[in-house]
Amino acid sequence: MASTVTTFQGKLHTRDLLRSIGAADLPPRARPFDPGYDPATLKSLVGDDGNLRRRELVIIGAGGFGAIAASVANDIDASAIANACVPPWDIVGYADADAAKRGTCHEGYRVHGTLEEAGRDFEGRELWFFCAIGENRARGRVAEAAQKLGWKAATLIHPTAILSARVEVGAGSYIGPLAVISVNTKIGAHAIVDMQVSIGHDAVLKDFCTVYPGARISGRCRVGEYVLIGSNAVLLPGTLIGDRAVVGASSLAGGAVEPGTTVLGVPARIIYRRKGSLGGR
Repeated sequence: MASTVTTFQGKLHTRDLLRSIGAADLPPRARPFDPGYDPATLKSLVGDDGNLRRRELVIIGAGGFGAIAASVANDIDASAIANACVPPWDIVGYADADAAKRGTCHEGYRVHGTLEEAGRDFEGRELWFFCAIGENRARGRVAEAAQKLGWKAATLIHPTAILSARVEVGAGSYIGPLAVISVNTKIGAHAIVDMQVSIGHDAVLKDFCTVYPGARISGRCRVGEYVLIGSNAVLLPGTLIGDRAVVGASSLAGGAVEPGTTVLGVPARIIYRRKGSLGGR
């Protein structure tokens, strides 16, 4: 699993990180904005000239989600500039396995081809990546391939998202506009929490899960790896969702949802079992 960073809203956490590397007295315009920076990352952002530099970002997937990821990265940069801080992201283009897209522009940025082709284009440069692939299993495979190239996973948290204190967000994850995440929540690596999602206290979302717009995850819920929670679905307090399960849009789920099953309705009932899932003989 990719490394996890702890994020806090506000500038106090950023100042503490700066102090840890002896940079607390930097003028405002030399300070990084992203509250997800850890001390090691901050050190890596200091160039040979002593100035802070932006992180070069490759977005994997030149499709709709890729366009959203670029927009969110630009919103993060704009918010940083508005707060007189260094914008963290410098988007250098897309990587996409579709050969027809190589050399084209998507949302104003060049598509450099496959991961390997993009790696050759940027050989010798420190790159960050965001995997803008909606399908959970495919996102897992591609993220692993990017990390093998030595690229670092970028975490994108929209400036309008509200994260309470002591929220953990895994590397490579996405938190969309107007999402609200309550205290002591833990979100794994390369997870997607889409716009206007709310997550209650002490919830746990594991790696590579996706929560679609408007979903409501109540306190103390546990959401397994590769789970999909549909738009406007509701999980009652303490609900357990097994790995690779699907909760359909606008469904109401409670208790425990078996791994590898799809549930739908109010209340949610099993409509499909994946082969090899619990009880799926």
